[in-house]
Amino acid sequence: MRRLAQHEDAAVAVPILRKCECLSEDDLIEVIRTRGEKHLGAIAGRSAVSRSLTDALLMRGEAAICCLLARNPGAQFSVVGFATLVDMALRDDDIAHALVQRLDLPRDVLCELVAKCSPFAQARLLKTAPPERHGVIKTLIEDTAVRACARKPARVDYSEAKATVLALNNAGQLNDSTVNRFAIRRDHPSVIAALSQLAAVPIETIEPLMETEDCYGLVLACRASRLDWQTALAIIKSRKGVKPVSPEQLELAKEAFDALSLSTAQRAIRFGSVSEVGARPLSAEPPSPGGVH
Repeated sequence: MRRLAQHEDAAVAVPILRKCECLSEDDLIEVIRTRGEKHLGAIAGRSAVSRSLTDALLMRGEAAICCLLARNPGAQFSVVGFATLVDMALRDDDIAHALVQRLDLPRDVLCELVAKCSPFAQARLLKTAPPERHGVIKTLIEDTAVRACARKPARVDYSEAKATVLALNNAGQLNDSTVNRFAIRRDHPSVIAALSQLAAVPIETIEPLMETEDCYGLVLACRASRLDWQTALAIIKSRKGVKPVSPEQLELAKEAFDALSLSTAQRAIRFGSVSEVGARPLSAEPPSPGGVH
């Protein structure tokens, strides 16, 4: 069955990939890694698709496969998986419409989707969404409009922090201990400059993460920076003007941190619509049967 599932001819492989339950996740991931869209589509259409499989499928970045997964009620999504779907949905109406109809869609993912859409796209989402979500979406649209009208804060000058961090990096001293001290002192410019240097992304990618209520963006940035969890925790707790993260949320954040591979974190923050990473209010909590309320 494994040999049939890996067959180059899609006519041979697709029926096996779609229905055979004896194939392991490793077998299926190998097919995802080496075969084409028809093979991937068969896996995306299975009656049950685990988070590991959806992550592997979404990493291929093919819109048709993303749409199949979004429409599949048996597909489960990790934090990174939902983040990738939201990014794709902002560029593909079919994915957006499929995503907003999912019964397991977490509220924070819906918030992100609505907040980042244009007013025209928001209206389409409202029309497409199940009736029980109309009230939530209308409220989110109103909140987005209010935030858009709010005056932006003064720009922070990071020149001194960047010079300090660069000197530390050149001396081989930009590490967990140094960044942890920045966080404990609540020296946010230095924390932001350090994450920017270590993760190899612009300041503009890191800066919003300190202001977003959900801490997933910082989890992603810290993992991509090769920092340990204790440093990530110190950074999360150091933020000003943000609602404190509950113990339950911190536990979920640690689970997400531990589950993220370095390569996935770096790819997500560097190439996965990095301009939107800081505004992504995602929860590490796995989708629940209750969905959005």
